This record gives sequence, C-alpha cells and structure tokens, in this order.
Amino acid sequence: MTVKITSFPLDVGRIHHLGVTQYHPETTLKKVLLISSATAVNQEYYKKFAHFCAEKGLITYTFDYSGFGGSGNETTYLKKHKDGVMGWGAIDQAAMVRLIKERHPDFGIVLVTHSIGGQVIGFNSQNTAFEKIVTVASQSGFWKTYHGIDRLRLWLFWYFFIPFFTPIFGYYPGRIIGIVDNLPKSVVVQWRSWGVKKDYFMHYHSKEDYFFDKVRCPIKMYSFTKDPFASKAGVDWLADQFPNAQIERIHYDKNPSGKTPGHFGFFKSAFKEDFWIPTIEWLLDNGT
Repeated sequence: MTVKITSFPLDVGRIHHLGVTQYHPETTLKKVLLISSATAVNQEYYKKFAHFCAEKGLITYTFDYSGFGGSGNETTYLKKHKDGVMGWGAIDQAAMVRLIKERHPDFGIVLVTHSIGGQVIGFNSQNTAFEKIVTVASQSGFWKTYHGIDRLRLWLFWYFFIPFFTPIFGYYPGRIIGIVDNLPKSVVVQWRSWGVKKDYFMHYHSKEDYFFDKVRCPIKMYSFTKDPFASKAGVDWLADQFPNAQIERIHYDKNPSGKTPGHFGFFKSAFKEDFWIPTIEWLLDNGT
C-alpha cells in the first residue's frame, strides 16, 4: 500500500514548534497511531515501524519532544526551555492528541511509547482519548532498580554527569559527554530529581498535574532482558502507577533465533515478526 509521508511544524505555544511527521495510507482503517519516543531519540528512528503500521491501514504520527530533533535543539533554546520533562507529556504529547482529534474526529486513537514516552502519559491531560496503549521499555529511572554496571552507570548519570556539566554549559551537553544527546536544562534537572528518589516522579505527586488514574484502557507493557535502560523492576513500578488501566505485563527474553531486543530492538525490522505484527493485530482487535 502506498503511504504518503508529510512533515510539518506544530505550534504548541513555545519558542519552537514541534517537528511532526504523518504517515498516511491510501486506505485507512479509521484508526490513528501516535508514537511517543524515548528521551533524545529522534523520530527518524521510528520511521520503518511507522511506515509498516501505515501500510496496515493506520494513519501514524511521530514527533520530536521539545528540545531535540526537529523541535528546537539549538543550545540557546536548550538553556531557555522551562517546561521540564513533564512538559513532554503535558504539552507535547497532549498537543499531538488534540491535533489528531481535530484532523480525524471520527477515528480511534492508539498509542505506542518507547521508554520515557510511557512515563509522560501520566502528565497528558488528553490520555483518556487512547483506546489502547503499548509501552516499550517504559520504566522508573530510580537507579536502585538496576543492578551491576547498569546501576553504576545510572548513578553516575544522576549524581555526576547531570549536576556537574549542566551548570557549566547551561544545558546538558550529551554530545560532548557521549551519554544521550544534548537536552534542555529544565528537562535534565527535573529528570534527575526523579531519578534519585525511590518513588521517582511519584515523590512529587500532584493531583492537579498527574493523570495516571485517568487511564482506563488496555495497556501492554513490555520489558526485556539485557536492557541497560529499563529494568524489569522499573517497568513493573511504572505499571503500578496506572491503577485503573487493564495491564498486561510482558517480560521478553529472546526469540527462537536467540536475538534479544534490549532497549531499542523492538523498533528494528529484525523484530517485525516478534513485535510489529502482533502489535498491529492487538491494536486493531476490537475484542480485547
């Protein structure tokens, strides 16, 4: 099936617009898929998965959160960004839902998240619009939920790299350090404040800003062995933050050929049979 790909800016009331891409099939199933990415992972990473979903009849949208990729990654903007990581859900993800409602008012909306994309669902006041959700390695970032070298790496990230380098540069210089990409100061400061707390972002729970209990749809939540960025315990913790959702927890080891997806493999074409096809089938199944 032919898929038309269109990129455009979306005004969300910030200095920079969001960079958005739409994958529109010639024949649709009256369903829209939103992909909400991992921290500092450009929407281009999800292009093959998005195209595949569109070929199956889902109008699919990807976007970059404010502060990286096509949504304002200039260092001057990273220093001025004020909305924190919560804004990725409260402003960016919510704006994408509003856009979809406006463009496709009679279509159902489903969501696939990667890593932090699943966390910020809870700050998105529009999250009741989702009919189904799949979270891929979406987790708590509290460093003690990790083990061995992964725990040490995350401890260094929270206690050394962010607090040492961010004040010097006025933003987090990930490209210089070699750990994730450049990120806004407001994002890493808030993110770090979560990562050093046992209850992660729930340590700062606010009835006015938190909407985790509003999610009532079915959610499939994946974790993976050998994932240095999302421990099984961390994904279990996030699952517990959606008290009214219909959770199906899946901890995946490896496929028959011995391949393990780790943190990023789900969205690679090598795992099409393992994840892409079952995900589409589940998202389109009206019986579950």
